[in-house]
Order: sequence, then structure tokens, then C-alpha cells
Amino acid sequence: MNALPRRHRLASGPLKQLPASLFAAALLVAAAHPCAAAKLSFRHLDGAVVLPSGELVLESSPAGMIFAFRATEWKRVTALAVFMDKLYIGACEEPSVHESGDVLVYDGGAGEVKKIYTVREQGLTRMRAFGGRLYVAGADSTTDDISGNVYIFDGVEWSKKTFGNEKKVAHVWDLAALGGKLYVSTSTRTRYGVLWESGDGGDTWKPVYEYTQPGAGFPIYLEDLAVYGGRLYSWLEDHAHGAVDAGLVEFDGKEGREIFPFEDADTRVTLSSFGLAGDELYVCGDFGPFYVSPAQKPFFFSISPSYRGRKRSGRPPEPGCCAFDGAGCAPVPFFKNKRVDTFGAFNGTPVAAVYDGGRERSFLAVREGNEWKETAALPPGVRGLALAQYRGRLFLGTMPDGGVYVSPFGNEGSAVLDAFPLQPGEKCRLSVDAVLPESTRLEIRSRGAETRELLEREPFKETGDAATPELYESFENNSAAGLWIQLEVVLKSDDPLFSPVVRAVSCDRPEEHFRNQQ
Repeated sequence: MNALPRRHRLASGPLKQLPASLFAAALLVAAAHPCAAAKLSFRHLDGAVVLPSGELVLESSPAGMIFAFRATEWKRVTALAVFMDKLYIGACEEPSVHESGDVLVYDGGAGEVKKIYTVREQGLTRMRAFGGRLYVAGADSTTDDISGNVYIFDGVEWSKKTFGNEKKVAHVWDLAALGGKLYVSTSTRTRYGVLWESGDGGDTWKPVYEYTQPGAGFPIYLEDLAVYGGRLYSWLEDHAHGAVDAGLVEFDGKEGREIFPFEDADTRVTLSSFGLAGDELYVCGDFGPFYVSPAQKPFFFSISPSYRGRKRSGRPPEPGCCAFDGAGCAPVPFFKNKRVDTFGAFNGTPVAAVYDGGRERSFLAVREGNEWKETAALPPGVRGLALAQYRGRLFLGTMPDGGVYVSPFGNEGSAVLDAFPLQPGEKCRLSVDAVLPESTRLEIRSRGAETRELLEREPFKETGDAATPELYESFENNSAAGLWIQLEVVLKSDDPLFSPVVRAVSCDRPEEHFRNQQ
């Protein structure tokens, strides 16, 4: 039995010149015809991952973050969103202060960043992808001060939807999806916090919840949104009487109610970030008593309606986070005296960008089980503002230089492909569709045996051939018995910014196709 027959010339060194034209879109094993083509699935991954697109790349870890590119001339990258297999980047100078914000797109395949749209707002704060569309919240319109805007991109064209004139909307803060409908949180010129709903993908909007206080002289905000436990939550800041009553709004799809979990006289919070961290809803900000400065000018914040207007001396508030369970909010010890700028996730693991003001340093933290731990330090002066997972890596938008950082690729990984049979006298030619950036390599190893059971005992072998640019190599079963073949793909990189990308490996077995290639 010839397990690795003489016609097999597949090199174990780098495979070069692998054009996309070799990518077979739907190569399936046909059980009724043993000579069909076979697109082989990646199994038994070691240091490699299969992306949602089906592509194989090296594994990446947020245990270290490296500078990838400067996305913009603006100072801040405030939003990241994955849409149609591209990473969209929101950038501005300073939200709600300086005019204009840009949307840029990063194509991981091409490795290019380009600006595609400008929003006429005072900055850009939130960008989300839902239901085949990309949405940008209009932070503060520079063209109309009594209407709000939502910008929508369908992958081809942009449109701007203006709404809320009857409520005199001033700011659109965030967007979320619940029960097949879209929601945006807003504040108005008339001192209301209003939640809006759209049932047609954002084309039209109607108010579904309002919060106000009689005689309000200061704004009321509904800000960050998060879906938790099948309900929509919005952060609520009530500045109505010169003091903030911090709380949340819970909306079940029909009605909303206010929750004030910070009623304790020694506790109040002003928001820095709000969102999901795995299966928990986190509220992060400045916690502490109602503080009166040495000049006896009260802070702009109070703890609850029952303490509105009361002056209390005490220590300044301290940054931290608490985990909200639908009623109360329990402190998270790891974040004591630390400010969380944003939350995200990597392979389902919660990630947070954290600033430690006492030490003047920023870092990423991950939650393993119920415990948080630091995983990667950021350069001095850099703050993380937005997180997203894209093509197997964690991306972090930052300030003050508009930089984007990324988790590095490992230097080597592998995947074992499906085993496939060859009948006596049957031939098979290999097709590989891969992209090999500079400083990356791809090796393919093989093993063969008469049965699948024996195949598992065989080691993968290198053929010893030199690297070859030939696109098709062949397997041939010259024995009288059946033959099982299995391949291993090995990816290597000398640069943590780049990985080989294996799109498909197939074995093409129609006899007429085989003869045409000879």
C-alpha cells in the first residue's frame, strides 16, 4: 500500500502564488460519486481559529495590545462596529463640544483605512449594527437645534433620518435593539429624557417613554442603552433642580419605570460607562457621599430625590463599578478607585478598558469566571474608548491621538482537516485558496493509511520537497486497497500584526478535470 504515493508532490514549505480564483465556493463531497470535489473542514485547532466567514487564521490574545494604525486626524476614536465583514470606526475631536465626526472603514482583508462619511453633529459617540444596517447616533445636530438625527448606512448609501421636532430633541445618545424594534435615547431642549422606538429599521420614530420633573431648570438625560434580561435599560441623569439623581429606566417593550438603586445617604454615582459585561449589567462612575467643596459650593450632584438640595460635607467621590441585578447594584471590588471607559467582549469573555487615575495609567482587564484581572497595559497617556472583536482580534479605539490598537497574532498555529478516502486507482488534486501577507508562511503536511483507525496512529509527515509555486499537486492510490488521506495546515508569522488567511482547502477528484490539467 502506497500511503504517500509518488505522484504526491505537495511541499511542506511555503505555498506561494495562491490567487483567489482558486477559491471553490461550494465544493461538497458527493456520497453517490466517489470522484466529487471535497472542500475540507478545519478540525482540531491548535493556536489557530476559524472565523465566522469560515477562514482560518492564527489565534490572537488580548494579553498584549499593539499599535495597529492611526485611523484619523481627530483626537478620539469613540466608536467601533463590525458590519458586512468590515470594521467601521467613529472618530471626532471631543463629543458634544467640537463640530463634525467622521465614519471610517477598515477592511481587514485589504488592510486599508479610509473615510467614507461625515456627520454634521458636535462629535460622534455611538455607532451600532442591527439587522443589516449600520446606525450612527446624532450627538448634537449642527444644522437643527430642535430635532434629532440618526444616520443609516445599508452598505451602499447613507441616509439621515430626522425626528423629534415635536419634543425639541437636542441629543441622540445611544441606540439598541429589542424584540425586533430599534430604540434611541435622547434629551430635549424642554428638559425631558425621551426614549424613541422604530418598527421600520429607523425610517420613522415615535416616543414611547418620557421622564421629566416639574419646574426643571437643568437638563434630564436618558443616555447609554443596554439590553439585559430581555429588557431595555437606559442610564438616567436627572439634573432638574441643579443636582443629579442617578438611576436607570427599565423598559419592557411596552412601559418604562424608573429605578434608583443609589438611595443610601452615603452613596451616589455619576456615570462614566454603562453596559453589559458578559451576563451582568455594570454601572461605572464616581461613587460617594454628596460632596461639598471647601468653598461650600455644592457639587452638581445629589443622591436621590429624598436628598435633593441637602448639603453634606465629606470626602470627594471615588471611581468604581457595581453590578446591577434588576433591583440593587453590588460593588465590584476590582474596580474600586478605577474608572472604566468602555466594555466589550472577546470570544465571549468580558473585557474592559480601565483608567487608574491614582497611578495615571490605562490597561485592559478581562473577567475569568467571577474574577477580573489586568491583562494588557496601554502606553502612557493613552485611554481606551471603544472595543470590538473583528476577524479574530480585539480592536481598541483610543485617545488622544486617534490610534487603534489590536491584540497580536501568535507566531504559529495549525489545523487538521477532514480525512478523505481514495479508492484503488483514484486520483485527487489539491487546491488551496490562501492569502499570505509579507512575513507569513503556510505549510501543509499529510498522512495516509488503509483505514481511518490506522490513520489516527500515523504521524503527519513532511515530504522534504522544496517550496513550489505550482497550484495543483496530486494524490494517487496505486494500491489494491482503499486509502485514507488527511492533511494538516500549519500557519506561521514573524509579525504579530499579520497572519496567513486560509480560505479553503479542497481536493478536486473528477477524472475529466484531472486529465485536463495534465
